[in-house]
Amino acid sequence: MERNEDPQFKMMTTEPIRRLIPRLAVPTVLSMMISGVYNTADTYFVSQLGTSASAAVGVVFSLMAIIQAIGFTIGMGCGSIISRRLGEKNQEAANICGSSAFAAAIFFGVALSVVSLLNLKGLVRLLGATPTILPYAEDYAEWILFGAPII
Repeated sequence: MERNEDPQFKMMTTEPIRRLIPRLAVPTVLSMMISGVYNTADTYFVSQLGTSASAAVGVVFSLMAIIQAIGFTIGMGCGSIISRRLGEKNQEAANICGSSAFAAAIFFGVALSVVSLLNLKGLVRLLGATPTILPYAEDYAEWILFGAPII
């Protein structure tokens, strides 16, 4: 299929901006809403275990925010570059940028997981865990850090 016949290309270059922005924004908004619902449900079910477990979720939430911020930084930077390359009609450079961003996200996720897991107790203390909350926060943070490369 020739590039000008590609439906995605046609949509991005011919669709009115007023219709295009909401169409592109909906998946992002839905993703953020799902994340919010997940965090609310997580807090609810963990609170059934006690106040210390619930406090641990609050402490580890900042770690999740850091992981997400790294991912958002890579994604937004790459998105900007890809948009410019596609505007220049340089598909190859856009593909290279997307592949590089994907590899960088996996690399930073794995590196963050390994370094954090090796220094877990100090990290959770740095995030604000008290001696009472520390064991719960460590347990919860381990699971979050195992998922960091995917997040």
